[in-house]
Amino acid sequence: MTDVVEGALLRELGKQIEAEVGADVAFAAFIDWRDGKPPTYVSNGARRDVARALAERLGKQSRGEPTLAAERGAVPPLEAKCAAVGRSMHEEDIDITLFLFTMGEGGETAWFTTMPGGRKLVEQFVKQVQP
Repeated sequence: MTDVVEGALLRELGKQIEAEVGADVAFAAFIDWRDGKPPTYVSNGARRDVARALAERLGKQSRGEPTLAAERGAVPPLEAKCAAVGRSMHEEDIDITLFLFTMGEGGETAWFTTMPGGRKLVEQFVKQVQP
């Protein structure tokens, strides 16, 4: 896949994710196209803001991968939305680590991954953006 084609696909994918989750929800997606290349990144938020939110979320997470909301009882709407988008990408043979954020007082973060090593990839991203 050429850089031009990949860029166009990422922009389109970003538009689709935003349409699915709503404009009031920020997202960050790490995409593995299963082409042997490193995963790519797309977001509708500022890189530093996303990295800060990811670092905060990862700091609260004690397990290596996202906890199953089902283990905690009712699935919060943002987590359900995140899982639905992630599963639909996986059905299209795209591995994804997806974060959804709502900002402000009482802001929430949800994440879903089908990507082996998704947490490690996100940790590396945070370290690169937040020196």
